[in-house]
Amino acid sequence: MKREFSTFYVSKVSWVVCWLSMVGPTQGFASGVSPQLSVDRPVRYRVFGCFKDSPPPSALFANLSKKQRMQLKSEEGHDNVFHIESLDDDSNDFDAEDNETEFVETKDNNNFYDDDDYSPLSTAESFSLETSNAAGLTGVSYFYLRNELGLSEEAMWRITYQAGSALGMTANTVKKKVEVLRQRMSLGDKDIRSLLERQPTILHLHAERNIGMKLDFLAQELDADKQSLRELVLAAPSLINYSATNLERKVRFFTKHLGFTVVECRHLWTAEPKLVYAGVQSGLIPRMKFFLNELGLRKDQLRGIIKKNPRLLLYSVDMNLIPKLVFHLILTLNMEPSKVRKIILSYPNYLDYNLDDHILPITRYFIQDLEYSSNEFSVILYKFPRVMTNSLRRIKSVVGYLRYQVGLSGAQVKRLLYQSPQIVSLRNEHLHQQIESLQLLFDLSDEEATRVMVAMPTLLVLSVSQNLEPKRTYLLEAFGDNRAAVKAAVLRLPTLLGYSLEKRIRPRVEAILDRKLDPSIITVGIPMTQDNFDVWLMRKTNKIEMRGAQHGKIKRK
Repeated sequence: MKREFSTFYVSKVSWVVCWLSMVGPTQGFASGVSPQLSVDRPVRYRVFGCFKDSPPPSALFANLSKKQRMQLKSEEGHDNVFHIESLDDDSNDFDAEDNETEFVETKDNNNFYDDDDYSPLSTAESFSLETSNAAGLTGVSYFYLRNELGLSEEAMWRITYQAGSALGMTANTVKKKVEVLRQRMSLGDKDIRSLLERQPTILHLHAERNIGMKLDFLAQELDADKQSLRELVLAAPSLINYSATNLERKVRFFTKHLGFTVVECRHLWTAEPKLVYAGVQSGLIPRMKFFLNELGLRKDQLRGIIKKNPRLLLYSVDMNLIPKLVFHLILTLNMEPSKVRKIILSYPNYLDYNLDDHILPITRYFIQDLEYSSNEFSVILYKFPRVMTNSLRRIKSVVGYLRYQVGLSGAQVKRLLYQSPQIVSLRNEHLHQQIESLQLLFDLSDEEATRVMVAMPTLLVLSVSQNLEPKRTYLLEAFGDNRAAVKAAVLRLPTLLGYSLEKRIRPRVEAILDRKLDPSIITVGIPMTQDNFDVWLMRKTNKIEMRGAQHGKIKRK
């Protein structure tokens, strides 16, 4: 009795193991592996029985037509009791729902496996390609996608996961959809592969009623030719999945509410495809109102900064814009709203940086370590909002170089960065070359170079070949090639080198030389306004003439 029970039990277990090995991987099972150790896979087919004398079909054959199954049955010569639910190709064409919720582009983080047991066409399944060709199964879309279009294994898995029923459609049905894409946008095989890999659900859409209609609608609404439409769709493939009503609402927002032309709208969508995913009522309109009403921008100003940085319309008002602009700039740094507007107008990419991980650590370093006040740092930020383009590590590296390599004191570094915050964007090698060039051009010692740098910090960011050298050449010519006189003038007034050569230095030096005066007095007259300079020069000339006249009288006596 015990032996019979044992034999019966073993036979049952063996039957279950055989059944699982024949069925292959389904959701929650892997071939030859216990369910507890299995990895979740997409459901590839539904099984309602098992084979007696033949291997099980692949997921490839899950949606065969009756004609194909009958042809397969007649050639194999036996009746299988493997029942599979068939799907009608055209019945699965659908249109994307028009959702007003925030749409976030999701990255496909699915793990695609290279093992043979889980490939779309499993080698464990004994249907070879030759057998399938003989059975007329090359008409299935799987072979067309893999062999003719040349989609990769990973792309086939993506299609299996996101648009699995498309693999059971006939090749002619999928070809129609691909041909519509080709003809409407002049796409090549590479473009088609890229489109299907990124947006497999396009295969669910009807060739003319969905894909063709959407592309025609986009071409008409956005005034796009084939090349422009191609660039747009390749940048944002999900456009094809949206309903015409949804797309029309988005186009109307950019053209009617913001005042962009349809061409500008098309360029914006191509530059930042995520704009297509944003809901109009839940995202785009609230952000537009914040910039117009709360920040006080005009519509033309808003259009300008959106052209520079289209991502501005993607940031949450409550979680991004208000914390950065209101809480940080206005409340923490005591910055006036007018200055906040100017920062955004001059550098709209400021809003791209993370508040907690980037903006606040840099702010704390300037205020706590470099001992700037909140108002002083707000001035630095107002002068040069691109200070946030630098990492905290780079800023510390520049400060360390100025302190310990150049030999500046903490107060001198503080003045240097306050007057010319652009210095934090320079590499240490560039700073070294700039200081060396300054010394060679004007015969300065290390101490003298430090005095000039601290007095005129912007000299470190001026071009040597296009700015400093032409000024030095002209001053040498005006001073009669007297290098010592030029050096003395620079040490007396380092800001002399900060003025424009053509608009300020040359006209005033020539005015001084025309009156037969010493050119070194340029250090006194160059900071003045033009009216004050003219009055000062006239007085200087009259004074010298009076002295000359008195000297002549003394000689005659």
